[in-house]
Amino acid sequence: MKVFSLLLLLALVATAGLAFNNWHIFITPTELSFGFTTATVPLGLILLGIVIFITVLFLIEIVYLQSSALLEVHNHARELKASRKLIEQGESSNFTELYKFLEVELAKQTTLRERMKSEMLEKVDQFENNLYGFIKHSEKSLSSRIGELDGHQKNQNR
Repeated sequence: MKVFSLLLLLALVATAGLAFNNWHIFITPTELSFGFTTATVPLGLILLGIVIFITVLFLIEIVYLQSSALLEVHNHARELKASRKLIEQGESSNFTELYKFLEVELAKQTTLRERMKSEMLEKVDQFENNLYGFIKHSEKSLSSRIGELDGHQKNQNR
């Protein structure tokens, strides 16, 4: 785009230089036919006026294209900002959902841990009771055997 602009500027400068150096030819009247009538007018000035008119039209077109491009960029930026906001809201709702999910799962884990702890304590208590019963039974058994042995020894000593 820069090269095109430079070439356009060079063409305008060359046209202006040509018009300046040959001004006396540009203002020389010539008989021109317009189809339905003829008139004596300077042909160079008419052509120079057409070149200036076309240049102004091109400049207007360039300004229009630039302003429409700027407006389009502005609209895209606004849409992008709105999309970014929606995405951030979606992410925050995802984080909220994840937080709630983790709370529920943590509550389940806590309940499970408490239940397992109580079951484990019950089993330990049951094991202690069984062990205590076994020890009592073993003690009675041992006492009775010791008693039998004492009785048997006393019988042998007599």
